[in-house]
Amino acid sequence: MRRSNQPRLPLVAALAAMQTAVGCVTVRSEPTPRESTLHPRIVPASPESSQPPPNLPTGTEPPVQPGAPVARPVPPTSSAMLRFSIFPLGTIEYDGQVLPLVSPDARFVVVQAGLAPTWPTLLALDNAVPAITTRLVVYQVEKTGLSPLQLPVLPEGAILGRSCDAEGFLIEQPRADGTRAIAKVAWTSGRVEWLADSPAINAHGVLSQAGDLAYTTRKKGSPKADLVIRTRDGKLRVRPAGDVGYLFPVYAGEPKTLFTLARSQGGIDLVALRDAPTSDADTAIAPVIATRSLSLSSDPALAYQCTAALQVPPPHAIALQASGAGSASDPAIPSMPGAIVGAGGTPLSLFVPDLGRTAEFDLASGSWNPLSEKSIAAVRSPIADHPGLFVAVPEGLVFTPTADHRAPAPARPAMARLLDTPYVPRATANPDLPLIVFGPAGPTKLTVMGVGLPPAETPAPENKPPENK
Repeated sequence: MRRSNQPRLPLVAALAAMQTAVGCVTVRSEPTPRESTLHPRIVPASPESSQPPPNLPTGTEPPVQPGAPVARPVPPTSSAMLRFSIFPLGTIEYDGQVLPLVSPDARFVVVQAGLAPTWPTLLALDNAVPAITTRLVVYQVEKTGLSPLQLPVLPEGAILGRSCDAEGFLIEQPRADGTRAIAKVAWTSGRVEWLADSPAINAHGVLSQAGDLAYTTRKKGSPKADLVIRTRDGKLRVRPAGDVGYLFPVYAGEPKTLFTLARSQGGIDLVALRDAPTSDADTAIAPVIATRSLSLSSDPALAYQCTAALQVPPPHAIALQASGAGSASDPAIPSMPGAIVGAGGTPLSLFVPDLGRTAEFDLASGSWNPLSEKSIAAVRSPIADHPGLFVAVPEGLVFTPTADHRAPAPARPAMARLLDTPYVPRATANPDLPLIVFGPAGPTKLTVMGVGLPPAETPAPENKPPENK
């Protein structure tokens, strides 16, 4: 795999822009695509991708264009499975590499703009440098579009982290002395709280739904990183590297399970760890409950590709009452979200190079459940009443129904297309905006769209004949 100082993520580069329209779409099951055997493959960087994107003036805000083209909804059909309302939110500048983060309540989006960080910086290698050419922009999300927020100046050289929650988003700051720190930034105030700030390379942090932070740490020059969990009250639990080096931890739907990638001479594996300390004095992360191969290559850039499109942690599912689902467009019909349903038990989905597609790892069976052919990203439906997966495939953004939120992806899925471009989906716990999707609008631009449920149809009043008096 050829590398460049200014990387381009294959899953983003593969998204093709096209002329589009907006509207409400009814989706139905379509014929299952023919399955074929895919060989592991890394998409090589093109000569064009080795050129850095044009630098943006410091201090300027990316323009938001609510009228920008968006993906074309698939034409309505007569056999309806689920109706979605699709509308544009705008076009934003980004660095051409790192996908934005979406708050679980769908109120905010944070994006990394400017020149993309170098590969060593993204991968937290010894030769990482402060990302002084990047800047972070926070947008407030409304049905009418995206509005940039004016926040205090963030730490110089910081890059966007891999995770966020309703309180804020993670950043990581590579420093000139070779160390690296992790902090959390509040969405509205911009207040910075340092969570992992030691004389070491602390990297690739993610938040759990309970507010814990999982990350890796190592001394500069050490080839392997330890795995660390910092609880919300500041206590640390550690799993030493041993025979492998840990990278890119992941929290999925299992509340007491931490997934992580493990790198060795034999390749890259996915490891599931049971995070269930026996007491407050327990400082270990154990035991390992499952291990499965992702790739025979040990290239850390490939590990980055496996996890780049993940949403960590996944939001809770939303239980909606049918009479009020998606009624934000009509103030006369109030939204009526029901109980928030925990996401516990839902499988983890990530890109698996050995399969050449995204797959779900079912912890109960210890097996991979491959998703659609050549899929690049997937999220579980956040709507409890409509279990399934939103999957980005070359043919577009599709919905694959499942029996429930814990059910594994079907071996031969029935797919229903929402959009004819493979937008990367982000689920939320907002009943009025359960899905936000990102698609290409140019080398350093993303189109942002909202996907929601249209207002429930109110039956017309019956015309009764006048009574005879």
